Amino acid sequence: MRRAQNITAISHVLDWRDPERWFSDIDRYAGGLLNSTLKRRLRISKPSGCWSDNLSWLPDPDIETDFRELFLGFYSRAKGFHGCRPVSVRSYYERGLLGQNRRIIEETFRQLFSDIDGSLLETAIEQMTHRGHDENGKIYFVSDDTYLVEECGHYLIQGSEYLIALAASLCDQRFSLEDFRLRLRTIGIPTIFEVDIPFSLVPEAQVAAACRSILAEWGKRALNSDRGGADGLVWIPRSDLSSEYIQAHWHPKKIPDPFFAHGVYIARSTQCDACDSRTYKSDGT
Repeated sequence: MRRAQNITAISHVLDWRDPERWFSDIDRYAGGLLNSTLKRRLRISKPSGCWSDNLSWLPDPDIETDFRELFLGFYSRAKGFHGCRPVSVRSYYERGLLGQNRRIIEETFRQLFSDIDGSLLETAIEQMTHRGHDENGKIYFVSDDTYLVEECGHYLIQGSEYLIALAASLCDQRFSLEDFRLRLRTIGIPTIFEVDIPFSLVPEAQVAAACRSILAEWGKRALNSDRGGADGLVWIPRSDLSSEYIQAHWHPKKIPDPFFAHGVYIARSTQCDACDSRTYKSDGT
């Protein structure tokens, strides 16, 4: 096995939004592996493509394992972005980012819809129990904040996906014309957290996906083929994250609204109970 190089004591953070930076970093930690000799071997073999989901185009199957070890010897953390709609942003700085707790979400659901017959609420919860169990304890991050706003705006506009599912289940019972999902917009504030996640807390499969994407990009450039851009990454840490990993937070003003075709959601406020924190930053709107 190829051992990680002792490059520096500096803690390197993988920021997927800057592909030119992470691509240029390859030479710093894996230049001895992905070298000119390997490029020549690759060009001689003339693979039809360099794919991240199938690395059979690599001349040597051990390259993936060796590269992953070098990668983890260089990067200590991955930058991720979490979108939510908290009532108190300050609580994140006090308690950290906690995995989904279905019991707390279900209690929030009962309180928000306390004007509705309790049996209807319990029916909605029962219908969504499997989903609550599947997502319990998890917290999701994406590698690009722009993607989070443009493609995942429902987390910012209406909060927890499980809470949205409970409200939708209430709609499915068809006892009212109200779209109960819209009521979720009355609490909290759309918030993005920028977090540097330790790779020690990232599941191996997610680390492997990142490494395969980087290898695929290297292969495409080595062959001077159309790069087409690397797909975004998803990080789902194995545990809660303490507040020390939070780098910043902000509140988008305008968010594409997936519940209304071509609609744009306008946030009522871009200030919260933690916006005096050193980690707050404006979204530029």
